[in-house]
This record gives sequence, C-alpha cells and structure tokens, in this order.
Amino acid sequence: MSAPKVSVILPVYNVEPYIGHCIETLQAQTMRELEFIFVDDCSTDDSMEAVEAWAAEDSRVRTIYKEENQGAGPTRNRGIEEARGAYLSFVDPDDYVSPDFYELLYAAATAGGGHDIAKGRIIRIDDSGVESSERSDRQDKRIKAGIAQGRPLQYSFEGDHQAAIYKHELFENDQVRYGKTRHLQDVTFLLFICSQTQDIVFEKRAAYYYMSRDGSAVTHFTTTRFESEIDALTECYEYMASRGPLTGDDYRYLGGKLGFRYQNYRNAMASSIELAAYHPVFVERVLAFIDSVPEPNRLVQSSEVLSVFFKHLPLFTPGMRNPGEGEVRVSVILPVYNVEPYIGRCIESLKLQILDGLEFIFVDDCSCDGSMEAVKAWAAEDERVRIIYNEENLGAGPTRNRGIEEARGDYISFVDPDDYVSSDFYLLLYAAAVADGGHDIAKGVRKRIGVDGTRPSANSKRLNKVIRKVRRRLMPLFAAFAHEHQAAIYSRSLFEGGVRYGTARKNQDSTFLPSACLQSKDTVFEVSAVYYYANREG
Repeated sequence: MSAPKVSVILPVYNVEPYIGHCIETLQAQTMRELEFIFVDDCSTDDSMEAVEAWAAEDSRVRTIYKEENQGAGPTRNRGIEEARGAYLSFVDPDDYVSPDFYELLYAAATAGGGHDIAKGRIIRIDDSGVESSERSDRQDKRIKAGIAQGRPLQYSFEGDHQAAIYKHELFENDQVRYGKTRHLQDVTFLLFICSQTQDIVFEKRAAYYYMSRDGSAVTHFTTTRFESEIDALTECYEYMASRGPLTGDDYRYLGGKLGFRYQNYRNAMASSIELAAYHPVFVERVLAFIDSVPEPNRLVQSSEVLSVFFKHLPLFTPGMRNPGEGEVRVSVILPVYNVEPYIGRCIESLKLQILDGLEFIFVDDCSCDGSMEAVKAWAAEDERVRIIYNEENLGAGPTRNRGIEEARGDYISFVDPDDYVSSDFYLLLYAAAVADGGHDIAKGVRKRIGVDGTRPSANSKRLNKVIRKVRRRLMPLFAAFAHEHQAAIYSRSLFEGGVRYGTARKNQDSTFLPSACLQSKDTVFEVSAVYYYANREG
C-alpha cells in the first residue's frame, strides 16, 4: 500500500456523544488516500467502540491505546510518531470537517511546487447551533499582514491549529510536537512548527467545524487550567531561549500571551469563589514567570495588561489583615434586615476581596431571622468585621447612615447583603480612585442577575457613558448619576460635608446621590469592577 497523502490524528477521551458524527464526516471525505490514527487517552466511556467498528471494515483506520491519561498534547504526539502521510492533520473528535476538507487543502499544499502549511477556515458553532467564521477570518488576515510585514510566522499564526495540514518533514525536528501541559498545547505546537517555516497558503473553502460546548476544556476555567497555562508559557519561553537571545518579537509574544492569561483569570475570578481564593498563588506564578525572563521589564512593558497588573500589585497582600486607625482604605457598609437566604454568598465575596486595608461594617436593622448568624461567625475570626445593632427598625437609609458615622476608611462603599461583588471590586475601584492625585468617586458597573443567581442579564456600562456625556456638557453630575449607588466608592471628604442617605423607607439613594454629586468635584470609571445586583421579588 502506498503512503497516504494525509495522516489524520485524533486524540480520543470521553467523547462518546460526538465521535460518531466526526467519523461520518471522515468517512465521507472525497479524498481517499488518507489514514486515520485514533489515539485513545484512556477513555472511561465507549468512545472507541465506533472507531473499532470502522477499523474492522476500513484498513485506513489505525487505533492506539495509551497506558495512562496524559491529555490531548502528548496523545497527539503519539499519533505523530506513527504517521506515514506526506502531510499531517489534527482533528478533535467532538468536531467535524467538510467532505472536501482534505482534497482542497492537499491541492493547495501541493500547488506551485508545494508548501509547508495549507490552512482552511474554522467555523465555530455554539450550543444554539449558530455558525460564525469571523474569528477565523480575522486570524487569516493577521497571518497575511504579518507575512507582508516580514514578521516570523509564529507571531501571527497563534490559533486554529486544527484547520490546517502540515508537511511531514516539519516534524523531523523532534522539538516540533505538541506541548506536554493539559492546556495551551496548541500554542506551544504552533510556536514550534511555525518557527521552522514561513511557507503557508490558504484555502477558505476547506471548513473545519469547531463545536463550542459548555464545560469543555476550552470554556471551563479552573485553578488547574491556569496552572497548566503558565506551564505552557514556560515551555514556549524555554524553546525561544534554546534558539538564542530573546528578540523584541519574542518579548511581545510572551507578554501578550501572559497578559491574556491574566485578563482571562481576572474575568473568571469575578464569579468564582475557588479562583478568587487562588489569587495569591496565581500572582506568585505570574511574578515567577516574569522573573525567569532575562529582561523582565521588557516583558512587562510589552503588554498593557501586565503594566496594569504591576500597577495594582502593591494594593493587596494575601491573607487577612486587621486595619488600625489610619490604615483603612475602604469601609464597606452593609444594612442587614432579613436576608438569611442570601447573605452567605455576599459574605463569601467580601472575604475574598484582594485589596488589603478593608473594614466591613454590618448594621443590623432588627432582623427577625438568622441573618446575623453568618456575620457573627465571620466577625469571630476576622477583626476587620464590625457589627452595629439598631434598637428599632429604621430602614436601609438611616441604617447606612449609622455605618457612615462609624466608618474609618479613606473611601466608603455600600453593599446590600443580598447582592455580591467581584473579588477584585475594591482593588480596581481603589486603584482608580487614588490615581492621578485622587478622585471623589470611582464607579464600576452594576450587573443584574436572575433570581437563581446565574449569569447577568444586563449591565450598566450604558449609564457610565451617559454620565460622561453629561459631564462633557458641563451639566451637574446628579443629572445622570441617579441610581446604582452601590457600584461605587466615595471619598470620606464627601461625608464630612454632610452627605447622608434619606430617611424614607424607599428610594433613599435618590436622596443620597444628588447630595454626593453636588459635593463631588470629579468621578472616574472602572468598568472591570462588577457589582452583582440580585433582582428578587419582594
């Protein structure tokens, strides 16, 4: 039997619901000179049954069973060792390809004397079945622009690794393999293989269908994933260092990748207790990676995100600290009245704040349920927590005012205990508030969440735009800033000027905000600081 034109390598791990459709599209390929190498990564379901059935009737199908689970990267590498094709391709068995995928790519790869890489396009399909190739089209434009500018291919071809075929000779360098980590193996692979060549052609008609699924390795963020991603970047750096001194392009590449990881982490941390608790460890990993590079400053300066990271770094320390007089950066005031089902989630989000120098003032407005039990349990182990009891039920406005009288912070904030905040809420707002000589008000965004506490249904970036527009027109701040009082921190000086909440049972914020806005000289915005506002009946 002559050598196949393309070897198709598929790492298999617990994809039983999807692999049948993938196999159907491979069986339907218009090019016949193919081999299909399925490498089972110790699946615990029946993923390989459909593969074995096909292999029994088609000699092009080969199966490999590994002895231990290692992840997609090492599993693809096993397939590379066995491949005999002139070109190699990689398919994830929960995705699928167009019937002419390999015929089109092979024709493009062998035209005009031959090319090292032929790339099609990825069409992403979400859970609702909506298709989009926009991201893949942007990737192709970036690659073409990089080539036109004379940039090495590896700094523009940074994704969509499955949508291409690669000449077998490129893998004769043993370094050209997928990474050993659980995540970002494609990043290391593309860096390695594109370092060998600048020769790439495009065939947009060849379609790879990429299925975005909730809970997949790509969409599910865990501490293990972020650990693995830093390990993958370390592999990339070590490969670069093995080729000689780092170039400006190397620093930009590593800085961009590390900055993107940090931005992903911040976004995921905002709604994950596990990730927020992991924050000090993640920061240590980022710092260690930066310190491992010969000129760390060049790495930091290459990424705006990393520059912001270092700007915020002095504002937190891991663990809890009891702020004494003059050491409180922000006082957080919470009026408590019969919120027992919800206050635990709020407390968790406050415990995990990464800004050092906070105090939490809970004012009990004569609750008649068990709302204060969780507060008292926290206060017993954390001296930052202070408790005040009203003698009679006064309502939220006067209850917040009691907290204002006791607050020691340079800034004061208000949280309703049936809501919660992102883990970096106060870090981001405080950093914005004290920048450039200081500001009276620093405002984040308020996102409304459903009764079940799932994903936000709307956010208040719109309001921030309106406030900015009003200020440009020299109109008073309160003309726009008429609600969302909880999504901000306020300078202590405003309250020394008499700013307080109204005494009415409802709409106390409509009294407080005009008063605060009239006293305020300036407002800044930090749209990454998120206050989660729970819409609850009653």
